[in-house]
Order: sequence, then C-alpha cells, then structure tokens
Amino acid sequence: MKHIVRRYWSKRGRTYDNAPSHSGFKHVWSQLLRLTIGELPRSKAIDYGCGTGFLTGILASMGIYVLCLDIAEGMLREAKRKLGENLLVDFVQGDCEKPPIRAGSMNIAVSRHVLWTLERPHLAVLRWSNTLRKGGILLIFDGVWEIEHSTARRKDTKVTITVLKNDY
Repeated sequence: MKHIVRRYWSKRGRTYDNAPSHSGFKHVWSQLLRLTIGELPRSKAIDYGCGTGFLTGILASMGIYVLCLDIAEGMLREAKRKLGENLLVDFVQGDCEKPPIRAGSMNIAVSRHVLWTLERPHLAVLRWSNTLRKGGILLIFDGVWEIEHSTARRKDTKVTITVLKNDY
C-alpha cells in the first residue's frame, strides 16, 4: 500500500498546488495557525505529510523551525523548490506512521490532508503525540477522501480540525 501512496503523490507533486483547496486561502490558514499556536519562542515543529510545504512555509514565516516530512519524493522536491533555502526548514523523506524523530522533541506537530492516506491512522496519531514536549500542540486538518483509479476524488466534504495538547 505504501508504495502505491508514495508513487501516486510523487506524480502529483508538480500539479498539486493548482487546486485552490490545496494552496489557496493562505491568509486564513496563517491566521488559524497563529491563533491556535500563539507565541511559542524558539519552537520546533514537524509537518507530517508536508506535501508541497504549504503549512511548513506558514510556520517558518512565524519564526518556527520546521521538519518537513513526506513519503513522496515528488512532493518534497516541490516543497524544496517553493521554500528555497529557508534556514528554518529541513526536509526529510520518511513514513508518517513511523516518524524518524525522538519522543518529546517537538513543540508543535501538524498534519493536513494526510490521515486518510495512512493504513493505521490511529497509530500514527498516537506516535505523533509522543513526539511532543510537555505543553506541545498537535493540529490535524483532514477530510474523508479516497484514491480511486489513479485519481483523487472527494468522497465526503466533511473536514475536521483536531487540536490535541500534551499536558503530561
């Protein structure tokens, strides 16, 4: 399954941002992140399934160091092209279900339009929450989507926003 997901999203890297729902409303997303995260000086964040770097770019513009993680080479290539030589961003190809980072090493974890592509999303969320420091914030923005016949199509228009705070 993972090789199918990797191949599909790698091919979509160049055209992904052509859809307004993927790269539009940047000011709204920026405001949402600023209101939700607040001021966290010298913060570290991870963007799970960063895609073309949309949320990564917003977080970096807030002065937050971001680890941009994606399984698809094509998406990471596009994120690197868009974000350039931003000193606050590192790019890592890896599996969101098995994040290659230490427990308790991040203040913020974000995910946008990723859970629906994972085989075990519940396990991924548990692992993501474990990467947070005490007081860290996990933000998940997702919908119900599916891949069918090599094209992505909307199955349902419901979008959820989940905010989890690590208080332990």
